[in-house]
Amino acid sequence: MNNDKEVFKHTVSVIVPMFNAVEFIERCLSSVYSQTYSLHEVIVVDDGSSDGSGLLVSDKFPGVSLFSISNKGAAGARNYGVKVSSGNFIAFIDADDVWHKEKIAKQMQIFRNQPSLGMVFSNHYFISPAGVRPCPEKRERLMKGDIVRNIFELSGLGTPTVVIKKSVFVNLGGFDERLVVGEDDNLWIRVCNSFEVDLVDDYLVDVYWTESSLSRGPEAAKNFYEGGRLHLDILRVEQPEIFTKVEDLVKTHYQRTCFSFGYYCVKNDGDMRMARDAFLKGICAGDLRIRTLLYLIISLFGEKGRRLQRLVRRVVAFRR
Repeated sequence: MNNDKEVFKHTVSVIVPMFNAVEFIERCLSSVYSQTYSLHEVIVVDDGSSDGSGLLVSDKFPGVSLFSISNKGAAGARNYGVKVSSGNFIAFIDADDVWHKEKIAKQMQIFRNQPSLGMVFSNHYFISPAGVRPCPEKRERLMKGDIVRNIFELSGLGTPTVVIKKSVFVNLGGFDERLVVGEDDNLWIRVCNSFEVDLVDDYLVDVYWTESSLSRGPEAAKNFYEGGRLHLDILRVEQPEIFTKVEDLVKTHYQRTCFSFGYYCVKNDGDMRMARDAFLKGICAGDLRIRTLLYLIISLFGEKGRRLQRLVRRVVAFRR
């Protein structure tokens, strides 16, 4: 009887938000079902796909609980998945990412050893057409010092690496659906501010960067730019305790947000006027780095500036 209770206390629900992922979802779910830890349920939330993703999941993975919603975005899809789940722990994975087979087992062992923890995450790899790159080691990058400040400043915790107690997720209200991007960092900051967390030092997730990834392209950069400003407003007004902790980092965070948006507009054939506006906002906030000033000049010349930027990059690459 005690063993049955112990199993119930450690039931894991897997939440997979999906949007037009027919190319990737089979690879993702195969990695989920390859876990050495026995999973309670796998929930796929189809957020308005039009490419047959749902039919593929139903056909090849009949054990999946498949739900369809209408374009709520990643935060809304994840929140919906948690709402309909029945496990005591929640593990997230995006439809284009892959878990290593020991991931959940290693994380649940830490929960067993430290029952007071609210969340456990792991290291991960980035995989892109350029190759495989390990993320910076999180024990040094995030866990050393104040993790709330580290996540705010450096980001990179990685939603597909997380296992979180459902009670913690519900207590904090889940992902903030007002945020198109940054909703993950916003939640992890709130978790780390209120609960103990720990890290599996192993690399247990492959995070794929694809052309459809949220983190790529000028439109994604625009979302990042606007979402970053909204995230700061939410922290300032609704989470003043957290904002006080990171207030001295806000200026640098805003500068980085402005530069990132401007840079992606220049690099990915976006609107050069919007790039110029972003660089100017960053400069007015105190970003006087040579790189920022150079890209401002490039943005002033429109398409000619973009050609100049490509030439400069080729010369730099050649000299290396």
